Amino acid sequence: MFPTPKAFLDDVQPASPVQHVRLDLASELLADVGRLDQQLKDSHQRIRVAVTASNTTLTDIFGVGPVVACALIGYTRDVRRFANCDQEALRSLKRQVSNAVYRQLLIDATRAGT
Repeated sequence: MFPTPKAFLDDVQPASPVQHVRLDLASELLADVGRLDQQLKDSHQRIRVAVTASNTTLTDIFGVGPVVACALIGYTRDVRRFANCDQEALRSLKRQVSNAVYRQLLIDATRAGT
């Protein structure tokens, strides 16, 4: 069994001033990671609460979780503005959502270097 990162750092005995600074930096980094991890958990919880409060059924679609549902709801705003089912309005909505997904895929591909 591996020790936790904090337990590992607690066992380190720096032998020089440089090693002491490295240990301090590692401890600070570990604290930052813990704080960011908690912020991420809190954000996901807030998203789940907001999506649940919206009474959406988007999350019933396979592959659409709370984060994707939140993004779609936020991006399209009030879908009732397309209430008359005008073909051009629906095409516009589909194009906007499609463009947002396409832009994100481009960002991902650029970041991955593909």
